[in-house]
Amino acid sequence: MNKLHARGASVLVNPRGVGDGLTLSVGELFAIMFPGLTRGTAETTVMAGTIEAQGIAGVTQGPNIFYRDYIKGFKDGGEPTMKLRFVDPVYDILFQIFDDDKYVPQWVYNFPSNRATLATASFLFNAVITKLDLPEKSVEGENVYETDVSLKVFGRPSWRRGLTIYGNTDIVFP
Repeated sequence: MNKLHARGASVLVNPRGVGDGLTLSVGELFAIMFPGLTRGTAETTVMAGTIEAQGIAGVTQGPNIFYRDYIKGFKDGGEPTMKLRFVDPVYDILFQIFDDDKYVPQWVYNFPSNRATLATASFLFNAVITKLDLPEKSVEGENVYETDVSLKVFGRPSWRRGLTIYGNTDIVFP
């Protein structure tokens, strides 16, 4: 699992998913542990005597004989965990998103720009909250809290270099 210290990155969430124009800023992303993307495989091994009978194009009884063959399977967007820093009322929003059984929210991580190139990046994905820790008081200020939030990604995530999605209202995602 890769841990990225992402101090300064912002987190936006559209609680109802894509397209209704409601987007909320839920805080500063302090760190994220992202397991990465995975892909399964499905075994397609056939015995040497049946290769010619099935007419599989490009398969010969060469060096792969008696080795297993596979095809690409389903992809998994992973289960990121983020350490989120926020002001007092945001935990109520996170709890409502966790408690909701109807929608799969869309999340956006806006990473700060690279000082040398001024390049920015955003990571967009749909995910449900699978674990929401209780908030803890932060040393950053009087009404500032921190919590860990675990997510399960649904579908294909998007990585956008050179683009940061700004603001916290009236953003419609593509």
